[in-house]
Amino acid sequence: MAANKKFREWLLTIPLVAYWAVLFGASLYAKFPTEKAESFFPLMVLAGLPIFIVAARAIVHPIEIESDLAYTDDLTGVANRRAFLIDAASALKRARPASVGLIAFDVRGLKQINDQCGHQAGDELLAGVARHFENCGGKLYRIGGDEFAVLVKRADGETVSAVTRAMDEPYVATFETCGHQHEIRVSYGMTSNRAGDTFEPLFRRADDMLVLHKRQAYKTGRFEDRRADSDEETATDTEGKPPRLRLLG
Repeated sequence: MAANKKFREWLLTIPLVAYWAVLFGASLYAKFPTEKAESFFPLMVLAGLPIFIVAARAIVHPIEIESDLAYTDDLTGVANRRAFLIDAASALKRARPASVGLIAFDVRGLKQINDQCGHQAGDELLAGVARHFENCGGKLYRIGGDEFAVLVKRADGETVSAVTRAMDEPYVATFETCGHQHEIRVSYGMTSNRAGDTFEPLFRRADDMLVLHKRQAYKTGRFEDRRADSDEETATDTEGKPPRLRLLG
């Protein structure tokens, strides 16, 4: 993504450089006296520069919008799965051990809210969760239906604990689409990079910790109704384990 931005910045300079080159060539072959050319050239530069800046922005701005949309989740407005894969791979390059943290989490109760209040309320749940966790630390991504991830770069002063503290506390939200209050809870798993880690083992460990967190929550009674999980009817295995995220494979 950073490379794309840099490319767009270079692209913006092309019309300006071309404009100056044309003016310079015109000044060399001008058929009017030299003293007039000397005054004509800077005036043309000053007069034409704003025009070419506007023209360049008109060319580049749609490219920027299209690029931003390609990496943004339509429903929640946070970064999407494509952005997550790119950013995670980039963060792991030459990263020191434990310098990159990953929290994978999913939202409890999406199926229940969809069934009771309609899919608009379910969409409101996901959008509300994104707003709630977007600024708790790290960068938030929506990577699936009710599945999210937070990428934490400790070198930038971000901490995993700040994110998980927010996730440990349920909160109550009033939904505009149905007028009901719903308690919002999430299940999460966290991990940090190891020496030589690539994306796949890092994400798999976070996914394993998410499964463990759910299993423990069911066992202790913290999560009472397994049917609240949106995937529970189709994705449990023979041991009754909670469903796994589907980003890999």
